[in-house]
Amino acid sequence: MRDDLDQIEAAFLGTPLAGLPIGHGPSGTVLVTDVDPDRLHEVWQAAEALVPVIGRRPVLVTDDFDDALTIRSEPEQGPSESELRAFAEAAASSEPWLTHRHHCEDQQVDEDEIEFYARGTTGVDLTALVPDVVLPTPLPALERALYDRLLADADLHTQVLGNVRLVTQTDYWYEPDSVLLMLLPTSNVRSSAYWVDFYGALTEEDRQRLGPRTEPVGGRRRPFGR
Repeated sequence: MRDDLDQIEAAFLGTPLAGLPIGHGPSGTVLVTDVDPDRLHEVWQAAEALVPVIGRRPVLVTDDFDDALTIRSEPEQGPSESELRAFAEAAASSEPWLTHRHHCEDQQVDEDEIEFYARGTTGVDLTALVPDVVLPTPLPALERALYDRLLADADLHTQVLGNVRLVTQTDYWYEPDSVLLMLLPTSNVRSSAYWVDFYGALTEEDRQRLGPRTEPVGGRRRPFGR
């Protein structure tokens, strides 16, 4: 409703959100467009501070991969209060880290595989760090031993760190060309998972299981985090 948009625009005055185009988004959300990609944290912080005022929790989304993520001329119906309450209750009782375990956590490493796993993404053979590991052993146990012993070897740690920048540094993170702020029709963190998805959790059931650890980090259409 236009009154709702007017109230939100009024709340934006004096913040980095003032003057940005605003309109109706999907499923009862409100979209704020033309967000400066270089000011994402500042914009999100401003919107987060306004949650007690406007009753909407903010997430940052990108339309780089979805032309349909645009302002609508008319509002779309969002979930009912009962539906959203049921979602939040299911999220509150879930075990996300058990549900979303990676299959490799069950991998058993044999003696003929130790060198393969000891190299990993580092390109450096770390087999000498774990000569006393009893094999076969669960992969997480091997990785833990490698990690702890690598940290104790400053020279080797420096060598490895230079080879794993792809997974340890932010230089390679995806940077969207276009960013929108999506204001969800809820102030509840667990409920916010109803509108957003994450890699490996694309369905509503999967998002329920992420609820206890859900933070407003991205949008349903290709979220990129914050």
